Amino acid sequence: MKNDQETSLSGGNRISTKFFTKKPKQFNDKFKERFFSELALLIASGIDMHTAMNLIKKGFTKENEKAVINLIFQKILEGNSFFQALIISEKFSAYDSASIRIGEETGQLHKILTELANYYNRKIKQRRLVFKAISYPVLVLLTALSSLIFMLSYVVPMFEEIFFRSNNELPAFTGYIIGVSKFFREHLIIVLGAFMSLFIAGFLMKRNRMFTKYLEMGLLKIPLIGQPLKMYFMEKLFHSLAILIHAKVPVHEALSLVKNIIHFRPMQASIQRIMDDVLGGETLANAIEKTGFFEQKTIVLVKIGEEVNKLDEIFAKLYTEISDRMEHLISTLGNTLEPLLIIMVGLLVAVILIAMYLPIFQLGTSVF
Repeated sequence: MKNDQETSLSGGNRISTKFFTKKPKQFNDKFKERFFSELALLIASGIDMHTAMNLIKKGFTKENEKAVINLIFQKILEGNSFFQALIISEKFSAYDSASIRIGEETGQLHKILTELANYYNRKIKQRRLVFKAISYPVLVLLTALSSLIFMLSYVVPMFEEIFFRSNNELPAFTGYIIGVSKFFREHLIIVLGAFMSLFIAGFLMKRNRMFTKYLEMGLLKIPLIGQPLKMYFMEKLFHSLAILIHAKVPVHEALSLVKNIIHFRPMQASIQRIMDDVLGGETLANAIEKTGFFEQKTIVLVKIGEEVNKLDEIFAKLYTEISDRMEHLISTLGNTLEPLLIIMVGLLVAVILIAMYLPIFQLGTSVF
């Protein structure tokens, strides 16, 4: 297979980086987890690829899934390798294709398939955990927003009319809330238009490399978003390096491949710096330390892995550890946000009600 850009594997094998620059439409993680898991089981049982693919395609019921599996099966029958068939289908990521090719060329396809199945299984669990963690806070925020709109649009104007008839001087706090209510009612369209414009501008600007670069760097600095986001891409980095190095791919080439499948510019910049330093004669541990992007524990473990020539096992350990930490972090954030948001909604409603009843309390005090 001839391509303009190629990266060599040990032993003269080559992986085309052409396939890492595309972003094809993909199947979801649930499909991939099932597909790779079933295929790994069949191949590990000694069943050849043709028979295994024929058996697998009978187990899927959705027409689009069956059609793609059948396409892969036909391409294999035509003489293409499995990884080539995946690329032709355009339903699998560059990471999937590269991992499968390494498995085919090193004779460890069933192990690579098992690793991919476990990877997507963990991703599915994490996504469910994230959904569970944010679903309640999002519901509370929507409730708070609805309550705020209702009170500013209907409740405050009712009290405002009563206060206007009484001709009494209002407390400054009450006047401020009434002013906010007036502004909200008079400029609602402008406010909504501004938010809509920001949303559209952000959507259009996401193609701008400079904009996305600073946006992604900014996201890392947001307290409740930055840490989980950083851990997510580190998890992918460690998992990829564990597979590639275990398959005897040189460290620099492994980093080059990973750089092209991690679409997060701060991480890509760090990987590029590591690659440059490694080429310059630095050890991998020292190169990682210079980026300032990784924890000290990671640097120490990588240094140990280099000394005992077990980097693949170290990265596999780091992958498992950071996955567990990320799941714990997401769960903790969800449990922490729930009571905080409930308190926030209560305070929001209380502030408006106190502002509205404060003149009434003052009137009662002045009468007595």
